[in-house]
Amino acid sequence: MDDVLGQLYANGAIDKAFERFFSLGLAGFVFVPLFGVLLIQPYHDLALVPVAVRCKSREEILFRYIAASLRRSAFFSFALCVSALPPLLMAGEIWQATISYTLLEFVELCGFFSVCALAFYLVSLLAKRAGLVAGFMIITIMGVWDFMSMNVAGGGLPYLGWSLALLQYPVSVYDAISSLSWFAFLACLMILGLSALIRRYDFVD
Repeated sequence: MDDVLGQLYANGAIDKAFERFFSLGLAGFVFVPLFGVLLIQPYHDLALVPVAVRCKSREEILFRYIAASLRRSAFFSFALCVSALPPLLMAGEIWQATISYTLLEFVELCGFFSVCALAFYLVSLLAKRAGLVAGFMIITIMGVWDFMSMNVAGGGLPYLGWSLALLQYPVSVYDAISSLSWFAFLACLMILGLSALIRRYDFVD
């Protein structure tokens, strides 16, 4: 593994070395499902009647969902980046570029996982009694979408998630802003959907 990473570093391909730890397959079948486990407790807590009673308004419930999404997205993204950083640093000597690239990837991954978390809560509330199952299904689809796009016969499916979070090195400002703008757009759609849903959601049912 170190020899392969060292060769990638020798070619200046920090992004390719990074992708060895964050491939589309790992993202869809490991990372995203693990992230879904972190979302279970907030969903249970915020969907309970006592929580709805304690909150002063339904907007406060929405804010708690958004806050839970951001906290868990930041935590999980940080954990992934930190876990990949030591072997990457040991494989090459361009540590300044590696750390800078990893920090940018942290921001991008936060955007991706925030969208996943908001989609999880939105679909879970829509499905009510089957909420957790539906929530896991939607983020699993989001996780494996790019993997399927890459492996589908004939191609034609656009990359919409994980692939956009993995930046090419050297990083283009346009690419970084474009992917973050896409995640921000999706997050806004999810927040609008949650806002409309929570205003009419029956916490007693």
